[in-house]
Order: sequence, then C-alpha cells, then structure tokens
Amino acid sequence: MVQLSRKRGFVNSTTKAAFSPYLLAVWVVLATSCVAQQVVTTIPTGGFNPTNLAVNKATNTVYVSNNSSSNVVAIDGSANTVIATIPTGADPAWLAINEVTNKIYVLNQASNNVTVIDGTTNTASATVPVGSAPAAIVLNQITNKVYVANRNSGTISVIDGATNNVTTVAAGSGPAALAVNPVTNRLYVISRSSGTSAITVIDGASNAIIATVVDPAAFITFGVAVNKVTNTIFVTNAGTNNMTVIDGASNTFFTVPTGANPGLVAVNETTNEAYVANVQGNTVTVFVGITRTTNTVPVGVNPADLAVNAVTNQVYVPSLFGNNVTAIDGRTNSILTTLPTGANPAAVAINPTTNKIYVANESDGSVTVIDGTSAAQQGPPGPQGPQGIQGPAGLQGPQGPAGTQGQQGPAGPQGPIGPQGPMGPAGTQVWNTYVPFSLPNTAVVATLTPANAITVTRIEAQALIAPSACKSNMVLRLSDGTVAGTTSLPVGAALNDSGALTLAYAAAAPVQLTVVPPTGCNTPPASINVVVQYQGR
Repeated sequence: MVQLSRKRGFVNSTTKAAFSPYLLAVWVVLATSCVAQQVVTTIPTGGFNPTNLAVNKATNTVYVSNNSSSNVVAIDGSANTVIATIPTGADPAWLAINEVTNKIYVLNQASNNVTVIDGTTNTASATVPVGSAPAAIVLNQITNKVYVANRNSGTISVIDGATNNVTTVAAGSGPAALAVNPVTNRLYVISRSSGTSAITVIDGASNAIIATVVDPAAFITFGVAVNKVTNTIFVTNAGTNNMTVIDGASNTFFTVPTGANPGLVAVNETTNEAYVANVQGNTVTVFVGITRTTNTVPVGVNPADLAVNAVTNQVYVPSLFGNNVTAIDGRTNSILTTLPTGANPAAVAINPTTNKIYVANESDGSVTVIDGTSAAQQGPPGPQGPQGIQGPAGLQGPQGPAGTQGQQGPAGPQGPIGPQGPMGPAGTQVWNTYVPFSLPNTAVVATLTPANAITVTRIEAQALIAPSACKSNMVLRLSDGTVAGTTSLPVGAALNDSGALTLAYAAAAPVQLTVVPPTGCNTPPASINVVVQYQGR
C-alpha cells in the first residue's frame, strides 16, 4: 500500500495566513485513560522545520522532510537513529513512497521539482521538473505513476515511475490536493482557487477528465481521501463546515456536517469510517460509513494532521499548539490517552507492522516516536467473595458385576418398511474463490449474498506456492460489515485452516472476502484456493 503524508495545509505559509484567525482557539482539556502507550524516544532530525514524514513499511524506514534545510532524513525504525541525510530541492514538503520499487518522491515547493530517492542506497537518483507552485503529490503503486498538483499552472504533472518522464494534464483552476484510487485507477483533484469547490475526476489510463463534481453546499474544498474498498471519496469543505461524500462508481454525492474549519481527512477501510480534523473546533468528526452518521471527539488545540492504524483501530491526532498527540480508540470513539511531543507537532505517520507512531515537530527539529501498544493496564484483583452453600451429595450405590453374555438367538423375520421420515437439515455447502497471486493492495475478491440465513463453519486456504520469509502475512478477511460478522485467516503456509467457526449471516446480506496483501516476502503466496464452508439456518 502507498504511504503518503496527508499534508500540510496548516503549516506552510499560505495556509497559515489563510487560517490565522483560527489559530487562537481555546485549549480543550483532554480526558485520558490509563493505557500502556508511551513515548519511546525523541530523534533530532539535524535540520530545521520538519513538516512532513512518511513510512516505508517494507524496509521499516521513516523519511522526514526538513522544510527549511532543503533535505530529507532517513530514520531506521528498528534503531531509532538517522541513517542518511539526502539533499533535495528548495522547500521540500510532501512525500510519497512506492514500496514495490523502494523509491521515495519528495515535492519541492520553492524549486518546482520532485526529488527521487533510491531507498536501497538512500541517495537522490533524479530530479524531475514539474509545474509552478506544486502543492500536493500522490502515487498509484499499481501503475507506478506519480501525480503532482501544480497550483499556479492549473495542471497535473504525471511522472512515469519507470522512466521519470513527465506528462502534463490540464486540471482546472488552482489544483491543491490529490487522492488516487488504485483499484479503479482514478485520480481526484481538489481545486482551491478563489473559493472554487470543484472536484475533478481523471482517468489514470488516458489522463482524460471524465467528470467534474460540484457540491452546491460546499465552499473552500480542502482535504481529500479515498476508501478503495467501498470506492468512496471524502472531501472536506473548510468554508462551510461539512464534508462531501462521493460514490466513485456514479460520482453522485451527499453532504454531512463536521466541526468548525475541517481540514485533513483519513480513512479506516476495515471499519468503513472516516476521520476529519476540525482545526478551529479542536475536534475530530467520525463519519460511520455503514449508518451515514457522525460522532465528535474533542482533541488538542489546532489538530494539524491525523493518521489511522487499521490494525489496532486507533487514530492519532497531533495538536500543533498543544505540543501533544491524542490517541483515539476507534471502537468506542473515545480518547485513550494524550502523550507529549516536541514543539509544534505538525505531521504524523504510522507503521502498522511495528505499531510505532512517528510525529514531526516543526519548531524543535525532532521526531517523537510512540509505542502504540494500547492494552489497558489491569488493576489489582478484588477480594474473593464468600463461598456458597454446597448441597448434600446423593449416595451412589455400588456397581454390580457384569453378567455372562447369553447365546445369540436366531434372526427374526424382516418387518414391513416404515413411512419415509421428514427431510433432514441441509448439509455443508462450500463457496470457492481462487486468488492467483498476492495483490499489491487490499481488495475485495469475492462476494456471496445468501438467499437464506447461513452459518459459516470453516475457512480453508490452500496455497500452491507457499509464502516464505514474510514480514507480515497475507490475510483473508470475511465480513458482512459488522464486527460480529468479521473474521480473518492469515495465509502463512501452504495449508491454512481457521478451525471450527460459527459465524451467522442474515439472508440477503452481502458477505465479502477481502485480501490484505503481505509485506516483505521473499516469496509471496500465490495460486490460492479459498474454501468457505457454510450451512443453511
């Protein structure tokens, strides 16, 4: 999966000027829970104004852009040390990582170009020119295409990751934010010029504009994110305190309210929830995709960024002026804890494999490292209650000796055939799905909509090519969209068996089989036959 920094609208000079009236918001006192999460260390970046960072899960390396030092530092996630300082263009800001090719793309705002870093050597391998005032960068790992929004040019620079050749595509007025759906190969461009609130949809295969979505209830579009599992696009509207939710299949939309001055948005594809950082409101709006309802969680002053760990179902929100980060429990949408950071934390990124959270602190040139372990601390055991009264046991008589077996008598005549009994319950049925190879991204590979209520009793996966030396295994997830109806089967060997299950699914409720790809494999699993056993209820 592509790792991106969701940045940095609130820390560059243009946005600071635009949102300066909101930066005097009142501090919100945060309620904390007793949890085991803790700050592991603080790493100096050796530069000035680190405003963005991104994680390569495959190599466990963190890349941080020192905005005022014109370089990027690489941090070893295992040792928590800086292992390289790579020169870039002027004013490096956003980063995008292709974990397949191990290349890091750094957007240089002041020099109008992109620095390409080879993650194997952590050296700059190319500098690619783009348009004027580049404002955002995003990457499609499947097609190996990099997209840069050029705000002053009104264009998108499309970089071929294999050759670094550039194609320029017209994209309307003031393109300032981007998101891509690698499954549908569509690019979503957010315009932020003179209050424009248009969302331009570009076909990644032809680079042609195929739709323009305009929400009349929206003003000053700001952040954008994609749920590729549901093919849903989320666009925050800072001027109208709401969010436009777009169906990627039809480009139809509806609008939901948020807090004051919504900025960046992040998605948990596992739970189908979107999280919006409300800058002026000092809150996070939680949009529940299944019910189309919202919840509100208070956080620190000026939430500048947010990131979701879908594995632990937790959300991390740095407070730019509170010098801390809030951890939210995605199950209850309540605050788990608030942890201190360096001065002016502006960006956050997560490595879900190691469960480490990284926060870039703008004003003191450092990165705060947090251990995301979040099991609640157990209190001391309470006193033992009184023992109940035991009833009297009955007297058991002695067992008599076994008698001598008698001689078998002759067989009697066959009786008449009795009437036919009622039909017995339905036996086990199977749902087969074939996965030819490890997909590069999480995707739904099969859907079963039962006519009658069923109970899933077992999931088995036979890989003709077994995985080897994976950092994280492929996961087969079966779900009807509910927590009770969701289970996962890791594919870590040739034969993988869930064991006996009793998962009940209602009639006409779609049940989806989703494949979460492995990472870091010498040999990824391939030619996998998945068998889901179920019975009618």
